[in-house]
Parts: sequence; C-alpha cells; structure tokens
Amino acid sequence: MVNKEQNFFAKNWHWLIFFGLVFFGLVYLIFARGVWAFADSGFYYQNILQTQKIAFSKLGQFANTDGFYFGYDNSASSYSHLIISFYQLLLTTIFGSDLGQIIYYFVYYLLCFYFGLKLLAKLFPTANKNDLKIGALFLTFNPFSLLVITLFTVGYIYAFFIAFLYVFLNYLSGGKIKDLFLAVFFGLGLVSYLRLMPIIALAFLIIIWIFYDQVKLNLKRLIIFILLFTICASPFIVGNFLSLSNSNNIVSNYKESFTKYEQ
Repeated sequence: MVNKEQNFFAKNWHWLIFFGLVFFGLVYLIFARGVWAFADSGFYYQNILQTQKIAFSKLGQFANTDGFYFGYDNSASSYSHLIISFYQLLLTTIFGSDLGQIIYYFVYYLLCFYFGLKLLAKLFPTANKNDLKIGALFLTFNPFSLLVITLFTVGYIYAFFIAFLYVFLNYLSGGKIKDLFLAVFFGLGLVSYLRLMPIIALAFLIIIWIFYDQVKLNLKRLIIFILLFTICASPFIVGNFLSLSNSNNIVSNYKESFTKYEQ
C-alpha cells in the first residue's frame, strides 16, 4: 500500500502541486461569494442578463466598426472582446457567475500547465522529466502569468501562446489535421489584441531561432497553415487595414489629442 502511494506521488507530484497552487490562487473566489474579478479591460459580469447584453453589443460593434482600436472601448471590442465575451457568456449560462469565473481562471491555469509540459518536453527531448515538470509549473505560476490573466481582454493570450507553439510545431512535424485546426484556433487568440502582436511575433521568432534544431519545417504544411489562418483571421486583418489606412483613424485622433495637450 505504501509503495503504491509512493509510486503515485512520484508520477503525479506535479499535478498535486498544480492543484494546490490553483486552489491557493482561487481560494478567495471559492470561499467569498460574489464577483471579485475586476480586470484592467473590464469586469466579469455579475449575472447572465449583463453578460448577454455585453456579448451581443460586442457583436453589433464588430459588424458596424471599421477596425481595431488601440485600447478598450469601441472596436477593440469588435474582435478580442467578441471572443472573450461570448466565452464568458457560455460559462455564465452553464455555471452561473460565481462558479463561471472560477472555471474561467482554472481553465487558464490548466491550459498553461498542460501545454507547457508538452511544449517543454518537445523543445527539450533529453531533459529530465522532473525538470520539465518544474519548468511547466513555473510557466504557469510565474508573475507575468498571474498578472496577465487579470487583464480581461488579453487574459488567455499567454496560455494560447504556449498552446499555439506546441500544436503548431506538432503540425509541422506530423501534419495532423487536428493540430492544424488547433493551431489556427489558438493563433486567432494571439491576434485578438493589436498592441501585443509585435511582442508575440518577436517572442515566437526568438523561440523558433533558439530551438531551430527541434523545428521540423515543412514548407507545404506551413503554406497550408498560413492560408487557413489568413482566411479565419480575415475580419481582424481587413478591419485593421481599412482602419489604419484611413487618415481619420484612431491613431491620428490620439496624435491630435496629445498635440493639443502639449500645447
């Protein structure tokens, strides 16, 4: 019996620590009833009626605005808020606001840890398993990860970046359709907030460059991914092109406001 328990702990200690840290991180939501999740770019709404109004208002903005906005309001909501608002609506509809926001955070941590462990194993195939598990725990619970999940619009971008890297590299090496569609899905989350795109692109290129030996580049598969991703991300791409190519876009409005303020 003791040997079984020891073997179980030896194989699954990382999951035990993961659930312990998740519980510690969510304890205030579990034991203090109410909606506590204030976010930099919004709130976790308090009931299903509010959530429905917000989600469908984002859909209306998406259909009637000319592209992405560098900030929270207006057409920033037309893409990034469209995704996150309907995700929140789904959680609230099924679980209610209190439990819904707990699951919102839990799914984030689970994505980071699960795909983080797989990604590290792929990038470091000869590494010790315990080292990989410690690395995955750090990927999940480092200060940046704990901060970014509180930013409503961009909360899942960090988790999606980890997941995207893993399934994208898997698709290039194995060519599985499942990995292709998952890479497109997670990739759409990465382009949902314009201001972070340069950082995400730079981080992606640096990782590919450092771990070039582990990347099995297949030109045909890469082209297929780019084409499919471009089609799926076309609302974001077209909207931004139209907005930023217009002389009266939000960037020029910001410049004019700052110029007036400086004068």
